[in-house]
Order: sequence, then C-alpha cells, then structure tokens
Amino acid sequence: GISNFISLFFQKIMKGGTLFLGIREAKFLYQNDISLDPFIRVTVDSQKHQTKTVLNAGKNPFWKDTLKFKISKTQASNPDKVSVFFEAFNQPSETSELLLGQSIHALSKIVNKGQHSVTLNMTDKKNKAIGSLQVDMEYM
Repeated sequence: GISNFISLFFQKIMKGGTLFLGIREAKFLYQNDISLDPFIRVTVDSQKHQTKTVLNAGKNPFWKDTLKFKISKTQASNPDKVSVFFEAFNQPSETSELLLGQSIHALSKIVNKGQHSVTLNMTDKKNKAIGSLQVDMEYM
C-alpha cells in the first residue's frame, strides 16, 4: 500500500544512491547550418562528467552516453539544495571549448520520479534560448 511506498521512498533517500543521466539529443536553434563538434558536461557538486564529442554534428547531435554520479546521504536527504548543472560546449579543437548553453535541474525533481525522460531548455550566458537537451534520468 501507500505506507510501504513511503517507507521504501525514505529508505532510498536516506542511503544515498546513484544518479544515472543518459544524454540523448540536443537541438540547437541556430539560423544557419553551422559546423558543431559538441559535447555535454554535467556537474553535481564537485563531480564532473562529460559525453564524447560528436564531430560535425550540426544542430542536432545525438549521444548514447550514460553519466553516473554518486549521491551521498546528505545530498539525498536535501535534494532541493543539490543542482544538476548541464553545459553544452563546442570543441573546435582539442585545446579549446566554447560554451553554447546551459541548464540547471534540481536533484529533487529526479529522486522522486523513478526512470523518466526530460527535455531541458538551454540558454546562453545572457539567458537567451539556444535550444534543448533530451536526458533520460534515473536515481537508484
């Protein structure tokens, strides 16, 4: 029943766990066809992981990368205070990266939902819409 669900929910939160983020697809809103070599970097507190760079991806790159983050007991018990920070970069050369856009998602929106897909709106540093990012999310 519902009390069993609530009990399992609190056990999951109190232990901490693993956050799985499947980076799937971006859609950039650029007017002209531009050559992009994008990758996505995700930061959760001090942990940073990133996808592979997709060469010559254009405005609609696809990934099959799943990024894993360890979530501590403290983070899991205060999920409103933990942000999952997504950044899209263009990597025109091995030594340079140019920020395309970013999005922030609260951990609290993920821990309570099980496995789900989210389309995040991405904005540039001036808060102008630059596109979207599709992410499969699961907290276990």
